[in-house]
Amino acid sequence: MSRLGALLLAAPLALVGCSTQPEDPRELAALGTDALGSGKYDSARIAFDRALAAIGDEADHPERRRATLGAIRARAHLDPPAARDAMVELIGDGGFAPTEGETMAVADELAEERAWTEAMAVVQAGLDARGESAILATRLEQLREDSVDPKKNGEVTDLEDLGYLGGE
Repeated sequence: MSRLGALLLAAPLALVGCSTQPEDPRELAALGTDALGSGKYDSARIAFDRALAAIGDEADHPERRRATLGAIRARAHLDPPAARDAMVELIGDGGFAPTEGETMAVADELAEERAWTEAMAVVQAGLDARGESAILATRLEQLREDSVDPKKNGEVTDLEDLGYLGGE
C-alpha cells in the first residue's frame, strides 16, 4: 500500500477518535439534565462528570451547582451509597449549601430506588445542617413510613407479580 493510500485510510480512523461531544459545561449539564429526565442515569452521570471536569476548580462557575447535584441524582440510581455520601458531604461542607428542595430531590431519587436508609441519611443531614425545617422533618417521617410499607418498599408488588396476591 502506498503512503498516500495509508494516509487516506488513517484519516477517517483518526477522525473517529475526535469527539463531536460538547466540552462546554453548560451544554454538558444540559445533556445530563435531559438524560436524567429520560431515565438514562449512566449517560446523565457521564455528562455531569464531564461538565464538572470542564469546570475544574472554578468555585463560582454558574454550572457547578447543576452539574454537582445532577451527578449526585444520577448516582442515586446507579450507586445509592455513593450518592448518599456525596450529598452528605456537600451538605456538610461542599462549597454550597443545597436548598431544601435540592435535598429532597436527591432523597426522592434514592427513595425511587428503595434506598431508604440512604434517603433518610440525606434528609437527616439536611435537617442537621439547617436546624429547623418543617419540610425536611415531614419528608423524613414520610420516608420512615414508606420504608416499612409493603406497598412502597416493593414487597407487595413483587408478590403480586408472582401471582400470590390479587391486584386492586
